[in-house]
This record gives sequence, structure tokens and C-alpha cells, in this order.
Amino acid sequence: MEQGNHAQSSAVRRIAALVFRLKTLDSALAVGVGFLCGVFLAPAATPGPFRYFVLALAAMVLSAWWWNNRTVRIAFLLVIALCAGVWRYQASLPARGPSFIGNIQGGEVAVTGTVVAEPDVRLGNTKLTLGRLLDQKGNPLQGRMLATVRLYPEYRYGDVLRVTGAVKPPEPFDDFAYDRYLARSGIFAVSYYPAVELVAQGQGNPAYAALLAVKSRAQRVINHGLPEPSASIFSAMLLGSRQGLPPELVTAFNVTGLTHLVAISGAQIALLISLVSAVLPYFGIHRRRAFYLLTALLVAYLALIGLPASAVRAGVMGWLALFSYHLGRRAPGMRLLLYAAVAMVAVNPRILRDDVGFQLSFAAVAGLLTLSPLLERAFSRVPEFFGLRTALAMTVAANIFTLPLIAAQFQRLSVISLLANILVFPVSAVAMVAGLFGLLVAPWAGSLGWALWLPTHAPLAYLTALALWFSRLPFAQVTLSLPRLLLVPSYFALALGVRWLRRWLQEKERYVLPA
Repeated sequence: MEQGNHAQSSAVRRIAALVFRLKTLDSALAVGVGFLCGVFLAPAATPGPFRYFVLALAAMVLSAWWWNNRTVRIAFLLVIALCAGVWRYQASLPARGPSFIGNIQGGEVAVTGTVVAEPDVRLGNTKLTLGRLLDQKGNPLQGRMLATVRLYPEYRYGDVLRVTGAVKPPEPFDDFAYDRYLARSGIFAVSYYPAVELVAQGQGNPAYAALLAVKSRAQRVINHGLPEPSASIFSAMLLGSRQGLPPELVTAFNVTGLTHLVAISGAQIALLISLVSAVLPYFGIHRRRAFYLLTALLVAYLALIGLPASAVRAGVMGWLALFSYHLGRRAPGMRLLLYAAVAMVAVNPRILRDDVGFQLSFAAVAGLLTLSPLLERAFSRVPEFFGLRTALAMTVAANIFTLPLIAAQFQRLSVISLLANILVFPVSAVAMVAGLFGLLVAPWAGSLGWALWLPTHAPLAYLTALALWFSRLPFAQVTLSLPRLLLVPSYFALALGVRWLRRWLQEKERYVLPA
């Protein structure tokens, strides 16, 4: 068995070495960076995909003449990738013709559509994403529509609905680009409290409907086993369902910088993976086996919560941190992260500019891959028991790398975020692991099921009390508006800081005499 595991691990390492050969790294890096820059700059570029195709083709032809010149080759690859990024973004834009849903608006408009995503149930209403739209004459419409309806009657994924009411394009409000936020999901029209008629049921993907049914079952088990607000907090942590969180608690999480605990993010997944990885050796499961076990658990977890696109992206980024750790010290973690970002942006170009969750996950995982290993060495006096040192280093690194983005996107800075996260993360991880155990076992425990939820409720109650207490401090949060133009210099300064810390640690360790 050990020989088989060693062979599997060796195969993974050989494949990684083949993909990331030194001779191809510079070219691959140029393509990745160029593509992302092209997507980012595309909204300001002149429309017309054909001109960018011609420019890229010319760059490809010219690069063949100077391929042996490294500098020229990299320059041409950057141009080609930049053009590809601009083209991909512009190709993702809908054709705004007569059949575009964003052009259809009026007092009484009848539209038929299918609920193509999990209904977003809030405290006072439900938001339904309608796709496969048809107009009053049965002609297909391009784009999706977000309909805000009353809580009852309840509608499910796969229901075909005919909605009649005012339809209009989404508009920005309070400095929030709501139209761009919805456009990243292909939504270009909204309707508030239209008349709704159920036309048919069960018209969605059967496999996805089954996953949502499992998630709904898990939600009911959590609500039955935990009191409020612990049930809502754990549902947000595990399932990404934040609808039941009290407004006061949402504000407290925002003020204290703990919002990521009640959201499925790449950093959150990576932190939990690291903690579980540190605990598994105590049960005789070492790094080689742990990698495959944790990968399987991550896939099962994403399936449990219904494979939402944001969670899948977060899961990929969290898995990259695990894969980098599995490969060892020489793992090209940041390059892996860049390639993953390129792949995800290629699938949905709008997430690069308009999905704050994607941006925060990328920044946090970048911190975990670059700064966290250095901080772990700097925190040499912190005990390693149950991965405490690793968890502390990862928490600090993720907070530092997301700080510029938070200041730029939300115009605020939580002064106590770092302290609150240090005090809360180990407890939240315990709640997550204990809650998963309770979710799987409690339904089969009969009258004793309530006792299995106690190890989950206690840390969640502590988390709630700490967040509320910290949020009431007068200095907990300050207004800090970082211009977005300063984001690049800010992260450049962080990169220089990481480089300086690495050199300082190397000098320090070089002159420390062994005991």
C-alpha cells in the first residue's frame, strides 16, 4: 500500500515537473499576465473583435522570425495574449438586438422563463433567476432576468414561470455597480413583484436538482439541531446561505472583518484544509494520503452545497494551496494560482472586474502561498500543536493581502480585524468540523441528536458574542477610501515586503548557531 501511495505521489510530481519546466515558465507567465490584462482593459477598448484577431495574427507571424530572441518572444506573446483577452471579453457581451432582454421594458410586460439557479430566499422576499426566456409571442430572448417575488408561494429550481409586470435594466445605486454585478451572471433585466403564474415544474437539470435537494435537506437538519443565530451562522459557513443572518450580526461581521467566515472563499477553504491537514497525522494519515483524502472531501463538499460558481472558484483556489503544499517547498504555487485565474476568467471574463469575491479569494490565496510560509518561520515561538502556528500565519497573511482590496472596494478598514480573526479562526474551524459531524450523524441518533450539536453551538455562540462585542468598540472601524489606481502600487509594495522578509529570515537563520 505504501509503495502504491509513493508511486502515485511520484507520478504527480513528475507531471508537475513536466508542466512547469523552467524553459516554458517565462512564456507561460507572459501569456497568463497578458490575457488577464487584456480582459481588464477590454471595457475601455474599441469594439470590434476582428481588429484584435488581425493584430494577434500579425504578432504571431512576426514572433516566428525572432522566436530565439527571448525578449522579443516575450513581448510578442504579451501582445497576442492581450489581444486574446480583449477579444474574449468582447465576445462574452450579449448582442443588444431586438431580442435582448435589456431592451424590453414597459408597464406590463409578460415574459416566460425557467428558474435556472437556486432561489435566493431572503427575510422578506425571494429572488429568482430566470433563463431560457420567451416573450409574449413565444420568441426566445437573450440574457437572463432577476425577478423579486414574495416569499409565498414557494418556487423551485426548474419551475417554468410566466411573470407579468414592469421589466427594466438594473441600475447602480449608492456607488454600487449593481448592473455590472448582475451582468457577471448574465442578468440584464430585473422585475420587482410581478404577477407570477406557474406554467410547469421539473424542467431543470436532474443532477443539479438532486444536489439542491440534498442541500435543502442539510439546511433542514441544521435548523432542527441548532438554535438561532447559530443555525444561520453555520448555514452561512457551510452552505453559503446567508439569508437568515440577523442584520445586526451582518453589520458586526462587516465591522470586525469576519465576513469571510460566513462566506465560501478560497482563503476560508484553504485555512480549513490546512487545519485538517495538521490534525490528520494524529490519526495516522500522513501528507501523501491526506492530499487525496482532502481532495475527495472538497469535491464532495462542493457537491453538497450545489456547485455554485463562486464556491467552485473558491474551491479551486483553496485546492491550489493544498496542491502546492503537497508538491513541497519547490511548488510553483503562484504560477498555479495564475493559471487557475486565467482559466476561470476565460470561462467568465466579467469576474475579473466585477466579482469582489473572486478578487478577495485570489488575493487571500496569494497571501497564503507567498507570505504565510515566511510568517510561519517568523512565528517560531508559537507552538505547532494541532497546526496552531500554521493557522496563525495563514490568518495573518490572508488579512494583510486582502486589506488593499477591502479599502478600495468598501471604503473602510477594520482596525481590529487581525485580532478578531486570530481569536476566532481556531474556534470557527472547530465549529465547522463538529458541525459536519453533527450534520452527518445527528439525524440517525434519535432523541440524543441534540447532544451531538453542542460542540458546534458552543464555539458559534463564542463567535457571535465576540463579533458583537468587538463591533461596538468606538475605534473598531475607520473610513479609508483607497483609490483603485493605487491598488497595483499597493500590491507591488506588498511583493517587495514579502521579498524583504524572505531575505531577512535567510540572514537571521544563517547566523543563528545551533543549540
